[in-house]
Amino acid sequence: MWLYPLPSAVALVGWLVIYGYADKNAPGRHPIEWSLAWLALGCVAFLIWSKTERVWPFGPREITEEYADRAAPVPPSPPSSSPTVTA
Repeated sequence: MWLYPLPSAVALVGWLVIYGYADKNAPGRHPIEWSLAWLALGCVAFLIWSKTERVWPFGPREITEEYADRAAPVPPSPPSSSPTVTA
């Protein structure tokens, strides 16, 4: 990213301003509370899914090197058949 981390910091500040003004633009609807509730619901849904599938964090980590297992040694190239020039 060019000028790292400046673009990320500017984007974060922008989103925090939008998030901060959300209550003033929609009084009585509590958008911040609803967004935090949706975030919590997503976390609970992930935990339920991972418990039923027995994957991380409730099961063993499945880290594999898929291409390292399949890699076969490269056979040596055959000798060249071009004639040798002797003087």
